[in-house]
Amino acid sequence: MKVDILGLAEVRWKGADIITPDGYKMVFSGGNLHERGVGIMLTPNIAKSLKGFWPVSDRIIVTTLSSKPFDTNIIQVYAPTTDHDDTEVEAFYEELDKTLQQLKSTNIKIKMGDFNAKVGARRIGNTVGSHGPGEINERGEMLVGWCQENDLVVANTWFENHPRRKWTWISPGDKYRNQTDYVLIQSRFRNAVLSAKTMPGADCGSDHNPVVCKVHAKLKALKKPKHQMKYNLKALNKDPDLRNKFTIEVKNKFDALEASTEEERQWEILKDSIEKAAGENIPKQPKREHKKWMTQSILDKMALRRKAKQDPSRYKSIDKEIKKMCNEAKEEWINGQFKEIEDCKKADNAYMHQKINDIASKKRTAQGGCIKSKRKILMETSDILERWSEYIQELFYDERGQQPETQKANRRSTYSKSRS
Repeated sequence: MKVDILGLAEVRWKGADIITPDGYKMVFSGGNLHERGVGIMLTPNIAKSLKGFWPVSDRIIVTTLSSKPFDTNIIQVYAPTTDHDDTEVEAFYEELDKTLQQLKSTNIKIKMGDFNAKVGARRIGNTVGSHGPGEINERGEMLVGWCQENDLVVANTWFENHPRRKWTWISPGDKYRNQTDYVLIQSRFRNAVLSAKTMPGADCGSDHNPVVCKVHAKLKALKKPKHQMKYNLKALNKDPDLRNKFTIEVKNKFDALEASTEEERQWEILKDSIEKAAGENIPKQPKREHKKWMTQSILDKMALRRKAKQDPSRYKSIDKEIKKMCNEAKEEWINGQFKEIEDCKKADNAYMHQKINDIASKKRTAQGGCIKSKRKILMETSDILERWSEYIQELFYDERGQQPETQKANRRSTYSKSRS
């Protein structure tokens, strides 16, 4: 299953942040405990259009994507389950209402996630189509009412699919099958949704089947600084001949520095000399498709799990084995890294610090997030920077205005006398 934007419910991570594993971007929002939690993952190509995100709560998160003719908001939700009373469900929809009010009215807003509600197979106006399974329940009526108030359509009830491509949740023991996960969009943009169906064969380790929608949208890539080329510096440590060749190459190029007296020009020559010598001699860092600790046996076991999708008990058993294998493989890889660090330490090797960062770093970034300004949520980086600029100006604003030169001179004179 290949998707560009993946909404996640029950992430069960604490706090809120953005992480960038292998070029992907994932934003998540959780509480103080490892409960609930929502997240949105973007492919490297889609991540280029990310303007910002807003971690509303452990049940709601919002991202803004740059698109034409309007920006697009992706809102991932996780509604209270049937174990919670109606008061908590009503509070959830109230919070969702307040969230939508903070977003630009012209934006395309796609709401998706686990709403823990059944809307049934009966058509309800222009809100619910006739291609949903089962009967509507009380929580479903609450969802439909909220959709009607906000002029939304339940996208995955308007496409005729095989029954197995309608239900999104299976109970333990395969006793019940329901549709509780939905994709909602404003009625004015309903034609942008080209298809919507569940993927019962998706190997995602969950009792929920993902709902996959194909949406026609023109995203704009934001301009970002070019990434610095990464070279495989390990090759210099392991190959003395390569290291010697690189050193000689750089030294020869440094001769041009003696003929120049301008500091700026010297720096340009120095930088270009090192970059050119590195490009000609040092191999580039290869891209990793999997985790460093991933093994072929784990990948084979994952393929076996995928084939067992229709057998819930066997699928769960294999999934448990995979998690155990992953933990063991990761521990073995980390132990190997520790041994390599010890070897580097004995050799007084500066490469040791890089190895420590490889293990300790979680690839978290400080970009994204949001701030409040006059009861308005700002998600986009440009708006946040503008607000910070205004804040600094307000902070250092001096209402006294410019003082006369004579007054300044008198103060300096008085100060000098007091010092003497």
